[in-house]
Amino acid sequence: MNVLHVLGFCAFALAVLLVSAVSVVHADDPPQAVVDVRLVSDVGQAVPDQTFDVAVVVEPNGQQTTGVQAFIDFDSSRLQATAVKIESGSPLGIPLAQEINNASGTVTLAVGAFGSGTSTSFVMGRVTFRALDNSGVALLSFSTTSTGKTIASHLGQEIQRTLTGAQVTVQGTSPTPTPTPTPLPSVVVRLSPDSAQIEPGATSSLGVIIEPNGRQISGAQVFVDFDESRLNVLSVSLESGSPFAVSLANAFDNSDGTVHLAAGTVSGSVTTEFRMATVTFQTADVSGPTSFQLATSSPRNTLTSISGNPEPTNLVGASISVQRLALVDLRIIPQSVSIQPSQPFSFEIRVEPNGQTLTGAQAFLNFNPKSLQVVSVATGSSSPLSIPLVNRFDNSIGTLDFAAGTLGSGANQDFVLAVVTMSGGASGITTPVEFSTESPRQSTVSVGGDMIQRDLIGMSVTNNNTPGVPNLSLTGMMILTGVFLIALYWASVRRKPIFVHAAR
Repeated sequence: MNVLHVLGFCAFALAVLLVSAVSVVHADDPPQAVVDVRLVSDVGQAVPDQTFDVAVVVEPNGQQTTGVQAFIDFDSSRLQATAVKIESGSPLGIPLAQEINNASGTVTLAVGAFGSGTSTSFVMGRVTFRALDNSGVALLSFSTTSTGKTIASHLGQEIQRTLTGAQVTVQGTSPTPTPTPTPLPSVVVRLSPDSAQIEPGATSSLGVIIEPNGRQISGAQVFVDFDESRLNVLSVSLESGSPFAVSLANAFDNSDGTVHLAAGTVSGSVTTEFRMATVTFQTADVSGPTSFQLATSSPRNTLTSISGNPEPTNLVGASISVQRLALVDLRIIPQSVSIQPSQPFSFEIRVEPNGQTLTGAQAFLNFNPKSLQVVSVATGSSSPLSIPLVNRFDNSIGTLDFAAGTLGSGANQDFVLAVVTMSGGASGITTPVEFSTESPRQSTVSVGGDMIQRDLIGMSVTNNNTPGVPNLSLTGMMILTGVFLIALYWASVRRKPIFVHAAR
């Protein structure tokens, strides 16, 4: 190896050390030597002076990879390297070495990345060759000698598994063009749906979906991890009609939160998407986020294979949000009322659970203190939320706060939370009474900390008094009429002469 090779290798080692300096390697999770590196030629045959590319393809197979150095040997009697470059968009995009030596028939390409690197297949770079006028088979291979060793690494630790070369036949005449091979995408194993919102204590299911993406696979083993304090697996079953009809493993353990499923086929292979199995589970009566994750650590490594040989596989788990559905409505009854000035009126704050069980409710009302004033607030006579928590109002700023709860099982039928009596109403003005939704005065209904209110419906108060014309109650009208009749009588008496009265 010449000086440039040594410098290139040192630069690569330095980059690995830099990545190691900013990352943490867990001793209980060592990297796996499962990374495959391949050479893929654009052509299988070439004529003299024809140029073509050879791609350096890296397949991590789920293992995080932070650096790769490739030392390529080629037949310099039949091929001449004209360029070497890093693939645009490569996740390992930091160049560490790029060198061509046609005299010795070698190409050096080394790249790295800061951070965690990548675990999915990618094209690391490409080498452009020109065919020379010397027919025969030109071999291209990875060097594994100590002075030029091809290595894939994770934070400085070697993780390469297989190194696969290529060959190009140089002919004296133009060959029939062959299709350019395109590296197939990795197989995907995913849980479907990948996200869901489920109520506490509810039962649901996830599908185990296999997407070969054109690759041939004949078997799969799936390991699932979950939080046993929030999730409880009820069953795991192979899907009826799945091409992987031979069950090899089917077990789950709720004590440590694990599922093990393996299946395959004894005839042929599969290249199209299918549903392999269904996992049925129940959520605990605890709200919060949780998940089902596909395991990747040996010996519980989720993978697919063809005839026992692992295929590159990407994994997608499922996120579960355990939360009660928002179904409860809070409303004021009636929604509108017409009053006279200073006439007291009452309304109910009603809770409509719509089948949802609740253990507490808080209603915060806002109103215009220049038009309305609260007279009293009382707990609904049949309210199942019998423990008062807050009961206050402030007529100077126009607020009313009421909250109540229960230590019992809760309520799922309509009930009156509170009865409010108000008075006032400016002449000819419609004044709203509304639920507050702003923190810290947020009107809510909750169970176990979950806010499950859906609609908050307030009311409007209208003074229908005609300006300049007094409005009296029936009693007031009767009193006024009596006073008027008495006054009329005395007025008629006073108009008669005094002697008339004396004569009588």
